[in-house]
Amino acid sequence: MTLEWEIATRFIFSSKNGRGKKASFLAWAAALGVSLGTSALIIALGIVNGFSEIIQSKLIGFGSHINVSHLGNKMVGYSKAFDSLLTVIPNIEAVSPYLQSKAILKAIDKKELNSIDAIILKGIDPKRDVSFLRNKIIAGKFLDEITLEDHNPTVKIPIVIGKKLASTLGVSIGEDLLIIGSKEEEESFYEMNLTIRDVISLMRLRKGTVIGIYETGLSQGFDEVQVFTNLTALQAFLKKDKMISGFDLRTNDFTLLGETERIVSQYTEYPMYSQTVFEQYSNIISWLKLQENIIPLLLIVLTVVASFNIISTLLIFVLERTEEIGILLTIGFDPKRIQRVFTIQAMIIGGIGIVIGNLLSFLLTILEKNLHIIGLPEETYYISELPLSFNPWHYLTVTILAFFVCYVASFIPSRIASRLKPVEALKL
Repeated sequence: MTLEWEIATRFIFSSKNGRGKKASFLAWAAALGVSLGTSALIIALGIVNGFSEIIQSKLIGFGSHINVSHLGNKMVGYSKAFDSLLTVIPNIEAVSPYLQSKAILKAIDKKELNSIDAIILKGIDPKRDVSFLRNKIIAGKFLDEITLEDHNPTVKIPIVIGKKLASTLGVSIGEDLLIIGSKEEEESFYEMNLTIRDVISLMRLRKGTVIGIYETGLSQGFDEVQVFTNLTALQAFLKKDKMISGFDLRTNDFTLLGETERIVSQYTEYPMYSQTVFEQYSNIISWLKLQENIIPLLLIVLTVVASFNIISTLLIFVLERTEEIGILLTIGFDPKRIQRVFTIQAMIIGGIGIVIGNLLSFLLTILEKNLHIIGLPEETYYISELPLSFNPWHYLTVTILAFFVCYVASFIPSRIASRLKPVEALKL
């Protein structure tokens, strides 16, 4: 241990008199300020990172990594050749054709206003489905788990609906719903200049049976709207035999998503086009990026708080220890060594604060992960609990930043202390 280090620790923790106790209290107060700033930044990084990880994983799992569809969202004829071509593209793990149409669900024998809702009815091949939907079933069965003995698709359409929608409509497993759809696509109504009677004649009505209820945690535009059925059942209902809306693709290596999508686009002819999950849900991805914009602000706050704490504390130390500084200068301490004493003080105070901040962040993260103390409105944030991810790199980055801030903040007080005149210091 160097002499400068020993003097610095005595200046901080000395308890010979009242002044020493007061200085020690100020040191702990400054350390607490650093710890709060450190903890706040680590937790904020954990929250932002947690939001991105959870919501992106839900978006990626809900649909597909890459989607191929019509530019005008119109139905197209199923091409087995194009299906096979997509399958052999490098990094493509699975390909699933689907048919999607807007429809209305009406709870039978229920007169409440909320017993009817607009939905998006998606027909999929359950054996080729690329989503994580089968793993999110909380009641009933998935589409590929039913048999003709369980359900006759020529009489009723088997449907899997979200928990939120099931609650809104007031239905449960095994209950029937009235499905109202159309033989023509929505855009066709404007092109065909139809009368109300013509529109009504194009309406399709069929009973559907709730065979499964899923919950992904995604509300708006997902669990509350998306309803799934068999591809063949939806084609028969809409009288669109061998028609599809597009293909859902899943990749083997998600890190190569962009490169894979570019290859898919080369094989996709107009008016079909391809897009990644990030392009498909660009509004939500933009919202996540907006959350990340808080990080620079928090970095500034940490810098300001830590700097003011260290500067003000060391300036008080200089005032309190003026006589001791004069003695050190008298016995031969040069200004650089005096400056080093106060720099060491700043690093000790900062180090204590940083350790406390790291421990506090870790403790709060563990508590939130296990007890879920803080709840969130799922309708707004797509999740019901505060996401806190643990990333060692966050702790290391914030620790290095905080030490750097404390080191820089020590320049002003240590410079003032090193410029004191021995005679003037001893007179005070």
